[in-house]
Amino acid sequence: MKFPTSESFAPLLPELRTKRAELLVSISALKTDCAVIRSRLQAATPNIGNQHENSVRKLLGKPVLSEALSDHDQLRANQKEIEVLSAAVSVLDKEILKQTREASDKLIESVKSEIVRLGSAFANAFADLREKHLEYDDFLDSLENVGASVGQFRLKPNGLDHPKQPSGNYYYGLDEFVRYGFFSQSTLQKVFN
Repeated sequence: MKFPTSESFAPLLPELRTKRAELLVSISALKTDCAVIRSRLQAATPNIGNQHENSVRKLLGKPVLSEALSDHDQLRANQKEIEVLSAAVSVLDKEILKQTREASDKLIESVKSEIVRLGSAFANAFADLREKHLEYDDFLDSLENVGASVGQFRLKPNGLDHPKQPSGNYYYGLDEFVRYGFFSQSTLQKVFN
């Protein structure tokens, strides 16, 4: 079965994810720059910037250079920028999660009838399995009652216990189908009575 994509129910999702990726790339670049700056600071060769030189140029009437901050100032500026970008990523994450939930709800709603049909068929097949298991065990019990040794035929499928056990896996499995609306409570009671 071919399903519509979540993007078909939330057209903003690709744009939000792209913007988030762009912000993460910017954060990564700033963190790399911070690492380089810290390396220079630890090596005692910091960049002092050109603010002083620009002040002198301005006083002398010469054209000023594009401003370059000192390593200490640039590190602080980068860290502030990382904080702002990280906050923006958090806002985008929240919106992406909201859009994804809404898209998922719409997608589920669009295929709800098929979920119910298949879930009900599965519940009925599980109840039929229990019935066949019970029939098989009753047959072996009848053979055993007349003296046959049937131990080698007693099957205990992994995960399934005796079909008559009221608190066993069959009961809990069918009860789960009831909770999800694939099987009725009254049918469950009939199966175990």
